[in-house]
Amino acid sequence: MGSASGTTFALSATLPAGETAADYALLPWIEVGGIEKLGAIGPVSAKIEFQPLIGAKQKHKGGADYGTLQPNMLLDDEDAGQALFRIAADPKNNDLFASRTIYPSGAIRYSQGKAFGWPENVDGADSALTVSPTFELCKEIVRVNQADLPANPPSISLSAIAPATEGNTGTVGRTATATLNRNGSNGSYAFNWSISGTGVRPANASDFAGGVFPSGSGTFGPGETTKTISWSIQGDLLPEFDESYLLTLTVTGVGTRTATGIILNDDGTSADRTSVTADNTTLTGDMA
Repeated sequence: MGSASGTTFALSATLPAGETAADYALLPWIEVGGIEKLGAIGPVSAKIEFQPLIGAKQKHKGGADYGTLQPNMLLDDEDAGQALFRIAADPKNNDLFASRTIYPSGAIRYSQGKAFGWPENVDGADSALTVSPTFELCKEIVRVNQADLPANPPSISLSAIAPATEGNTGTVGRTATATLNRNGSNGSYAFNWSISGTGVRPANASDFAGGVFPSGSGTFGPGETTKTISWSIQGDLLPEFDESYLLTLTVTGVGTRTATGIILNDDGTSADRTSVTADNTTLTGDMA
């Protein structure tokens, strides 16, 4: 396996229909950001001993402990994965949450567990604010090894976003097209997407319909290769800078892509203009 650098950890509040890799792959995953280290994954059996008066000591396997994750994370209240982790760690929440760990090789470890605590660490003036929750794995580890991954795994691409002039009232719709290159796979792939402000002049929630950042989820059904993602920009009468936002698309078992959109001010002279870009991040391989 080599270095742990590049390992990712994600949670899902949705549990799989069954405990197979295919069932887990269909879940909507939210990656947890800012992780410095994770902890131990994998079963350790309790040891039961009996020493008869005559003969050798007998040793037997008891119940299995599937591991304890104790991630140390840079505290980030805006990170969606950390927000879900906090929900799981609430003392009143006794629900199981699905977990997914992807190693740099692309190998995957799925399980389910419960989060215990959300202790936030405040150290010296030159230290970062961190949080150190505990996630106890309660279900058998489902392994997808590197050898099980296809030589040419599916990949995802995301189209550029056309600039939008906001208008004074109502909303202006925008879309992006997600294209799944199946490379021979005919399976289903769940995806989720979200929009956030980005850049020097980031858009905020009030720039979008309903006053919230748009988000959504869906599934590429067997054989489907394209999906259209749609959202609406809210018009206003405020003179302001051109603003930028980031569309992030994550397809479970395939990878993540991003594209940047621009909201053009039309209520006065803007101090700058920003070009539209599409910025594709590195894929992580997964099973077909």
